[in-house]
Amino acid sequence: MRQGTWTLLVGNTLVMIGVGFFLPILPLFIGHRQGTALVVGAVFASGLLAIAVAQYPAGALADRFGRRPVMVWSMGLYALVFLAYLLPIPVWGLVGIRFAQGLLGGSYAVAATALVADLSDPERRGRAFGMLRTSDWAGLVLGPAIGGLVASLRLDAVFAAGALICAGATALLTLLPRVTRRSGPAPEPPRRPLAILRSLLPFIVLGSAMGYTIGAYDTVWSLYLTSRGATPFLVGLSFATYALPVVAFAGFAGGLADRLGWVLAGTLSVLAYGLLAIA
Repeated sequence: MRQGTWTLLVGNTLVMIGVGFFLPILPLFIGHRQGTALVVGAVFASGLLAIAVAQYPAGALADRFGRRPVMVWSMGLYALVFLAYLLPIPVWGLVGIRFAQGLLGGSYAVAATALVADLSDPERRGRAFGMLRTSDWAGLVLGPAIGGLVASLRLDAVFAAGALICAGATALLTLLPRVTRRSGPAPEPPRRPLAILRSLLPFIVLGSAMGYTIGAYDTVWSLYLTSRGATPFLVGLSFATYALPVVAFAGFAGGLADRLGWVLAGTLSVLAYGLLAIA
């Protein structure tokens, strides 16, 4: 399964390079289309809402049809949706395009996370998830910096480039193995969704606080920098520098979560994140 793990990590890095190519530039593109800050907020909110809506149905599909089919189909369609941004539609139409892309991106992320769990040993699962997050942010180091450079030359070119990169990631994801259930002790009886929800409530609370901060950052930061005179390249570079510490320490943080416990590690992370947000 080691080869399958590396295929997943490399493919996921490509996916996030494609995402990083356009996400920091999207507010600037909306402004170029004469969209207001309200439109920017609506576009980003629709994407986040779609990601949330996709979670449970996509997880059910991944359980029924397998992780690889959900990942390949969702990412292939995700690549195609990039081209919809280039259509001559009213600027408010970007809300619907971002919603469709969020559904596909959320579906991919759920299946990828489930595949990591399938490929990892239970006692090292925190480290495995840390490696997945490292591959996320490795892509977000490269994507925004290069995307910002491309946007400095032609703003809408980042969407075509994102489509090509995500199409290449889709081709790589077709090489993922079909994972069968590990042999061993009989699995525990399945828990009801409400019981799972109660167990996850602390993480939902922690995640909502951090999610709000990240959502506000993604929406406002590009506009804030350009209002201070920053070029698209500098906007992309700022997103890349944000991602660098995550790449450097995500594996360590995953191992720390294994040792401290997920609730304590998550609580400390959110507290530190809030203090940095104040700064």
